[in-house]
Amino acid sequence: MHITLSGGKNADNANIIQMADSNGKYINPNEYFDLIKNNTYYLWIKGDSDIFNYTFSIKGPFEDDFGNSLSMAKAIDLGKTIDGIINYYSDIDVFTFNTVEEGYYSISVSSILDNMLEKISLYNKNGNLIKDSIKIDREENHYNLQANETYFIVLNPRVSYVEYNIKADGPYIDDYVKSGSNSK
Repeated sequence: MHITLSGGKNADNANIIQMADSNGKYINPNEYFDLIKNNTYYLWIKGDSDIFNYTFSIKGPFEDDFGNSLSMAKAIDLGKTIDGIINYYSDIDVFTFNTVEEGYYSISVSSILDNMLEKISLYNKNGNLIKDSIKIDREENHYNLQANETYFIVLNPRVSYVEYNIKADGPYIDDYVKSGSNSK
């Protein structure tokens, strides 16, 4: 959810100075964040003067199209394009795919916005990082991956809302043949 201040004569002088949950954990109210259902939250608002008019709104919850963790990853079929949405600033989308044989696999992500993602990360089945900050935005990335393994793709946003599509494909055959020492 996101909290914004708006309206009123002196609304520009109004500031949210603190927000906390019922356990006393402070939350930055100027960002999107996950709230726990049936939990109580406290919000302190302070202005630059003794009297000021303001309104505030809480927007959300935002529906999330894909999970935000490896355990909630969306399985994708190799060769099929999946459409997704970064729904809010702290949203990450996580996908998983399985390799069928050893070889080069490609991961491509595209969007109408350049630099839509902070980074794309590739993890193995144990959650160990294989590659971080791989090329993004209309670029295709190739990785030599092991057979019969599970891999995870994590998309980290740079923006609060963007539509994108993602595709994992392969394996591709390396058709480059090295010349032997006996070649003429």
